[in-house]
Amino acid sequence: MAHIIAFANQKGGVGKTASVISLAHALAMREKKVLVIDLDPQGNSSRILGKLLPSEQPRTVIDLFTKKTAIVSNTCVDSQIKGVKLVPSYLKLFEIERSMKEIERLSTLRAKVDRAALEEFDFVLVDTPPNLGTFLLNALIIADYVIIPIDAESIFAVEGLDGLLETISDVKSTLNPKLKLLKVLLTMVDGRTNTSRIIREQVTRAFDEEQVFRTTITKNTSVNKAHLQGVTVFQDDRKALAAKDYMKVAEELLECLNSSNNS
Repeated sequence: MAHIIAFANQKGGVGKTASVISLAHALAMREKKVLVIDLDPQGNSSRILGKLLPSEQPRTVIDLFTKKTAIVSNTCVDSQIKGVKLVPSYLKLFEIERSMKEIERLSTLRAKVDRAALEEFDFVLVDTPPNLGTFLLNALIIADYVIIPIDAESIFAVEGLDGLLETISDVKSTLNPKLKLLKVLLTMVDGRTNTSRIIREQVTRAFDEEQVFRTTITKNTSVNKAHLQGVTVFQDDRKALAAKDYMKVAEELLECLNSSNNS
């Protein structure tokens, strides 16, 4: 049965989408079957992973919110990565949010995650928009776990998490009791700067040791370079520092979940 993991941070530019894309590919390289659900209307995960542009996809996440017969297993499409499938997003998702009734905002996606999809994949990774709105809530309602990417470049990175942590707590207590904060992932780490050191210290104080990935994502240009070409960092250069970092995070993730299953 699939582990459903939402990647969330209401702040943009923290490496959230890069982490979803890179970990999806890293897990596939470890022979795991992965589904990426892109709930961010900007559709950046969809652009990198998709064989087609989001506007050209035969099915998108919009179908899950607008078509009664659409479920995850009949909406996902092949990606350009072996072992990874995709429920792509599209800019028109912004319009769907505005037209949804309140009850639909909270219940739609949960009804669309079908057993066939859960049995087909080992991991479902959910990319979310940089806000605390409808699509983040839908992700948290279906998720088993949350991973919070935090960039080590902003001195206010940890202070800005209060709203997200409160939202996770609220969803857990009212709508999804199985939801758990899995780990925090530090991204854009530059060991030469005081800012990265300070953010590391803040994260250490704010979260328990087991809630923080040991591996951090080093700041470098390899991920951006790959995404500009429309590919993952593993497709562009498997020897790149970021590729090595994300593979270590994938291994740590597998270790963590195996430990949880055995406890």
